[in-house]
Amino acid sequence: MILIYPECAWEELVPEDSLQCVNDRLRAIEKGFRRTIYTHEHFVCDTVVTREFGVEKVVNYTDLGLEPEWDHSTAARGTKGFHPILLKRSDLKKLRMQDVSYDEDTTEKHLIQMQDMLGDILDVRLRGHCYIRFQPMQQYTALRGLSEAMMDMALEPEFVHDAMAFFTEVQKIS
Repeated sequence: MILIYPECAWEELVPEDSLQCVNDRLRAIEKGFRRTIYTHEHFVCDTVVTREFGVEKVVNYTDLGLEPEWDHSTAARGTKGFHPILLKRSDLKKLRMQDVSYDEDTTEKHLIQMQDMLGDILDVRLRGHCYIRFQPMQQYTALRGLSEAMMDMALEPEFVHDAMAFFTEVQKIS
């Protein structure tokens, strides 16, 4: 089987200015459809396309108590600058467990909207999260920094163990 997915090249293949939807959520859906069409028309691969369109449940999460800090580039595809937030092991105490809530009303509105828009051509169905989002090391490096996290594995392994224990516990509830 062959999968072709041009990860970072999508911006060139399906540019933002080719999209017509103004609403951010609908624009993302349009982008997904256009990528599917582009794949079908330009790639010889085994990408599966079905009649089903999934509407993901709306789930809200509170923050962890600390948020990554970035300096965004002014260049169109420039890199972001990073500011470490977790500076020492004791900073882990600033983190808190997330509250998770299911927004049934918004989910229902999204489902009805998509059924109205697409129901005559696709099977619109409600679904939960469809991607596993277990990423404790990514969460750690977003707060600590990649270089710092790599050094921590050698010089501060207990810092890493404590952070992984926290982020693993967070993932259990989400």
